[in-house]
Formats: sequence, structure tokens, C-alpha cells
Amino acid sequence: MQFLYPSFLLLLPLGLIPVLIHIFTRLRLQRRGFPSLVLLESVRRERWSWVRLREILLLVLRTLFLLLIPLALSRPRLESRLPFRLGSDRMLLILDHSYSMAYGSRWQLALEAARRIIHSSSRPMLILSSHPDTVFSGRHTLLTLLDTLSASTISPTLQPALTRAAELYRQTPMPVIIITDLQARAVPENIPVPGGQLQIINLGSNRFDNAGITGITYDRRRLRVRIFNYGGTPVIRTVRLKLEGYQEEKVVNISARSAVFAEFSLPPDLRHHYSGIVELSSDSLLVDDRRFFTLETPSRVSVPIFVSSENQGKYLRLALVTDTLQFLPLLLNISELRRTDLTRYQAIIIADASALRPADWERLDFYLNSGGSALLCAPSLTNGNIPLPIRYEGPVSHLGFITPAEVDTTHPVLSGLRTVDLNAVRVYYHSRITGGRTLIRLANQDPLVIELPGKNLIIWTFTPVPEASDLVYRAAFVPLLYQTLKYLTGINRRNEWQTGDTVVLTVDTAEPFRLLMPAGEKTVFSEAGGIKPVVKITDTRLPGIYRLENGQHYEFAVNPLPEEGDLTPAPLEPLIRNRIKIYPPRLYAASELTGPLLYFAGLLLALELLLLGLESYRKTPVRR
Repeated sequence: MQFLYPSFLLLLPLGLIPVLIHIFTRLRLQRRGFPSLVLLESVRRERWSWVRLREILLLVLRTLFLLLIPLALSRPRLESRLPFRLGSDRMLLILDHSYSMAYGSRWQLALEAARRIIHSSSRPMLILSSHPDTVFSGRHTLLTLLDTLSASTISPTLQPALTRAAELYRQTPMPVIIITDLQARAVPENIPVPGGQLQIINLGSNRFDNAGITGITYDRRRLRVRIFNYGGTPVIRTVRLKLEGYQEEKVVNISARSAVFAEFSLPPDLRHHYSGIVELSSDSLLVDDRRFFTLETPSRVSVPIFVSSENQGKYLRLALVTDTLQFLPLLLNISELRRTDLTRYQAIIIADASALRPADWERLDFYLNSGGSALLCAPSLTNGNIPLPIRYEGPVSHLGFITPAEVDTTHPVLSGLRTVDLNAVRVYYHSRITGGRTLIRLANQDPLVIELPGKNLIIWTFTPVPEASDLVYRAAFVPLLYQTLKYLTGINRRNEWQTGDTVVLTVDTAEPFRLLMPAGEKTVFSEAGGIKPVVKITDTRLPGIYRLENGQHYEFAVNPLPEEGDLTPAPLEPLIRNRIKIYPPRLYAASELTGPLLYFAGLLLALELLLLGLESYRKTPVRR
């Protein structure tokens, strides 16, 4: 409680005056002897009881009256739980719109707090953490937005919204309020808004109970589901697999802050490509209790390796036979190229492009234009025989060796490889080729790996043999070869994305596609990509199975970020040290008590006058 004029509290001792008068009056009473009690026998005992009660009531009423008057004059107020002064001109509100806010009643408390703050400001503004670039303003607009807003399934951090708030604060200083559960992963280490101007409505707690599905893997017709218990107590959950009419359940016991795996054996009659869902028995956070998946059972892809000598294909073949479930290498002489029906194969490898004749180049070009793909190893070439948009500038030999200097890890061929492993590769000789997109560039700026736009073709400017490079002895060789072939054949097409992601799919045709998704269906159009057209899908706000159809069939799953299910809050001490005020979720404005106190004092005075009036009425003689 706060007092606007605390000096009036010095008058509170006036409340003792009626008590002192009552005590002194009792002390003045004297005992006198009375000769006879005959005349008092007719006086009823009730008269004395009423007098005693009247004196006590008048004492209490007068004491309370004299205490309430100084209290009312001191202007007492209950302390406000609003994070800013009532009636502030400008105010910026940041609402955490991640799916962890859907835990329990957090989202309802967040909306309630947001409405109270918006009502208490004359010019409120709002930023959603899910859309930090958009600033909503106007009280009516914000209240309407809150009425239509529901808990999301995405997992943005607070950093982008705070960065946007810092830009607005530099333009016009104003209070900045965040309504959030202060989840540890969402709170940035360095907050750009000045601490003295930032307040947080904290909806989080260290006490929570949540378990979620964090991943699904497939291995030899067995599905492994990983479940993590984020809470501080052990839990028992039921895991349910639903897969094209097939269902199976397992019960798991999960210790606190630990993970377990549930394994399901898939029926043998499933088709090559399938999709399904794994569900967890519900808890207070439903978003991470379901996980969708699309999987393809591995089928071997035959890959012919055309060589002019057996040594050229030795290491390529050894690398591919390490996992016969995906690729089946076929070692063929380069002379077999003109007699082989290349259309039977999704991809081919040419270990020595210098051995190709003009007719072989034409056959290769026809194969690529017909939808085929190839890995071309080109230690040397002849420009006149190449029907490709590249230029051969001759072989390059080194007295020692040269190493890669630039690696394009954004490309799917290189995305899973460590740059440090590729940078350690030694190259002794290679060819200098220009054109296309360079994926790996040597220290002398010569390309080592090239992708040709418009052709499903990857070029290595060397042959993977020990005389040309020690790559064949490096740990990166097998992953590089596998990812190259998976990229060329489409096996490595990504089949899982996160909610809110922009999905980019490589397709075989530039025609429109029909997109089936949990929110409905619509038509999407492809656009130019690298080798093939691509389709970009931006509306992935809902988890589920998404299907792209147009004669061909593309399917992928969209799931929430598993880490968002960890509701562990960030520590408050660093925030408090930065002068950031933290408030509980239930807010109320400061209320002044002067009016109620004066009304109560008037009521006491009225009661005293009523008692005195009743006493006067009882003493008035009745006329007969």
C-alpha cells in the first residue's frame, strides 16, 4: 500500500480520545450506600444491559471514525501490478507466440494480461514473436487481433522481436513489455532494449510436466521413436503408431529429464513409400505429443561405372559396396557406353571423361536431356567434343599438392559434410574447367566440383585414384560420393520440415501442382531452379502430411521443433541485474482507497447518530 500524503498518518493517535474519555468516566463513578432496595425492585435488568451495549457500540464507532479520517486524508492506494503508469501515451507489447505458451492455461493468461495492458494505454502497439516484422497498432485493432489469435505450433525465439522493438525504441522511447513464459531457448543472452525500459510478464514456472516425441528413425523395417521427458518427475506414457490401417501401442516408463526409445516392427506388406503418425498419450502440452513421418523403404539403385581401366573404378566401386541396400555398382568398360541402354539407369558414373568419343558425348547428352543424371570425372577433356556449357582450359599439375579453400555447404551434396574434412584433402593434379556452379574451389581458385545448371550433371575435375588425390583415403570420400548420387537420383529428397519453414522441393516438371495440406488445398506453381524446377511452399504453420500432386507424387511431413517442448525457464537473476522488471501473470491497476474510507466514515457517523436518536426516543415520556 502506498500513501500520497503520509504526513496525515500522524493524526492516527486521535483515535485514542474516545477510549481515554471512556476510561476516565468509569474512574469518576463513586459507590454510595443506599438505605433500602425496595424502590429498585421494579427496574428491569434489561435496562442495564442496553446501557452497557450502547456505551461499547458508541466507543467503537467514535474510535473507528477518528481513525478513518486521517487515513482518508493520507490518500492510500493499493500497489499497481501494471508494468507501466496507467494511461501511458505510448506502449509496445511483445507477445510470445511460440507453442510452449499453449502449456496449461498460459495462453489464456497471456491474452488476459495483453487485454488489460492494451486497455490501460492510450496508444498501444503489438509485435508477435512469430511475425516480428509486422507492428500492429490501435486499441481496437489489437483487441480484435487478440480475439482471433490462438496458440501457435511454431517455435520462434524472442531475439527478432526484441531487435525490432529496439529499433522502434530508438525512434521514440516508450515502455516495452514482453508477455512470455521465459523459456530458456527463447531468451537471448544480449537483450537490445535498455533494461530500465523493459518489463516482462512471466508466465513460466520451474514446475511442469511434459513429455514429447523428439524424433523418428527407420532401420531395416523397424521404426524407432524417441520420447523425452522434460519434467522433473518420472512419467508413464502410451506410444501409439498409426500407419495405413496398421496400429500398435507400447507403454514406456520415462525417468525425469531423460529419453527412451519405443521400437515398432513394420508389417512386411507395406508399399515402398508410406506415411503415418506416432502419438503420445496426452499431457498439458498437446503440440509435441504427435509426430508425422513419411518414409521410403530403401531399394537398390543400379549404377554403372564406365572406366577405361579397372583401376579408375576401383575406389568408386569399393565405396558403393559398403552399403548394398542403396546402390549396386556395375563396373563396365567405356566401350560399352554406346551399346548400353542408359535409360534403364537413374544415374551413371563416367570415371574418365577423356576417353569419351564424339558419339559417346552425343549419347550422354541425349541421356541427360531425357531425365538421366551423371557423375562425370574429368581429369582431361577436349573442347571440340563437349556438347556442354563448360570450357576446358587444360590439365594442372602441382609440384606438391593443393587443398580446397571454399566449400559450398548450402548445397545438398555438401550439407552434411564437415568443411574441415574437405579442406584437408590433397589434390595432386586436376583439370581446369570453367562454367556451371562451383561447389568446391581449390586454393588457386580452380573448381574441384562443379554442378551444371540445366543438366542433371556433377563434374569432378579429377579421377578418384591415389595418383590424383588422397580423397579416396579420407573419411569424406564415401559420404561425398553417396550424397552426390542421392542428389542426382532424388533419393536424398528431404521428407521432413519444421512448422513455419519455407519448403523447397525439386520437381521434374514446370507445370502447376495441387498441394494437399492440413489447412486445405491449393494450386502452387514451380519456378526455375538449378538443374530442375523447384516448388516453394510457405504455408506450413500446421503440422501434418503435405502432398504435392501432378501426375507425379511428392510427400513430406511437417512437425513442430522438439526443443520447444522443454519448458525449463531462463534464470531470472541476470535479467534482474540488468534492471528488467518481472511481473506475475495476473495484473491489476493501482486503486485509491480515499473514497471507500470516506464512505465508511460517513456510515459510522450515521450509525452513531442513529444510536443516539434511539436513546433519546426511549427517554421521552409517553403522554396518556
